[in-house]
Amino acid sequence: MVGKMHQRALLSLMILGVLLQGSAKAQTAGEDKQPLHGLVTMGGLTPLFTEGGHADNSLREANAHPGVYSGVVILVSWDEIEHVEGKLDVSRIETGLDAVRAYNKKYPNTPLYAKLRIFSGWNTPYWVITKSGGGILLEQKRGSIAIGHFWTPAYRQSWHDLQTMLAARYDNDPLLREVAVSSCATLTAEPFIMALTPENLPKLHAAGFSDAGFKACLMGALDDYSDWKHTAIDYTVNPFRDSDSGQAIPDDGFTNAVLEAFRKRYGSRGVLANHGLQAELAGRQTPIYAELKKLGPPIEFQTISPNVDWDASVAMGLKFRATEIEIWNTKDAGGPANVSFDQLKTWAAELGAPKPH
Repeated sequence: MVGKMHQRALLSLMILGVLLQGSAKAQTAGEDKQPLHGLVTMGGLTPLFTEGGHADNSLREANAHPGVYSGVVILVSWDEIEHVEGKLDVSRIETGLDAVRAYNKKYPNTPLYAKLRIFSGWNTPYWVITKSGGGILLEQKRGSIAIGHFWTPAYRQSWHDLQTMLAARYDNDPLLREVAVSSCATLTAEPFIMALTPENLPKLHAAGFSDAGFKACLMGALDDYSDWKHTAIDYTVNPFRDSDSGQAIPDDGFTNAVLEAFRKRYGSRGVLANHGLQAELAGRQTPIYAELKKLGPPIEFQTISPNVDWDASVAMGLKFRATEIEIWNTKDAGGPANVSFDQLKTWAAELGAPKPH
């Protein structure tokens, strides 16, 4: 009897071993990775907006509040990862991933996964700006910035090639769950956001910028990320604004068309996103949020700033079916958001994040 029980135990272990080997093999072969789910720490992006600055990917927020986050955003700029055309420097990405690995070793029951967000716009390499027609000087809140002709074939091809190189390296890395779409972005990493002011529009139009070119770039972002075969793709949208007339006029229909095309293209890997979350919907957000709710999860939100009514804003995100919400660095981590550890624990539970392993 004991012998038979022993044999059954050995057989069970052998079967378990085969299953685990199969699982590991499937992972290395490139299974589709699930989007992030729960609270995501944004990281320290402020240095990116200073001359020669780099984002802080040291996980200050996650380490200040361990156990509540499911993901972390790794922030880098295009000019620091491809300073020379065709030569990829992933040292800053790897520094961020190393910080995630160190955290996961310290807190193995509540591991983090990463989202990669690349800033282009005025963080575009000089060689791309030169290749695509030169720089355009725009005025915005933080001062003057120089951007490239991002709607041109030369610029768009360079961005596509960057994604091809990154996908070849990271698409099968299980630690990197998502990559954020930042094609066509100028001011931040949000593609639809542009400084379409009366001061800037004449400069843009003189350089060949048009509504048709901008729309082609935004819809073309779906192709830009086509080499990411297994990683979830996060596309942040805002109301599109037509500007050929010299004035910025909202075009909600185009934004919703992008959302629908994106979800159709990427299915459950397509994360719909907006970074204007707040306690009450403002202006042109209403039709976009209605579309997000209709298309359904996965949906990601980031608040419009760190200075919001956080409880009411998170409640608004949950109302619109959020599966992940990005949190600014809190005061406990030296950041600007006035958020407590207890609030974070509550929100993580409300989002229904995966239970600890």
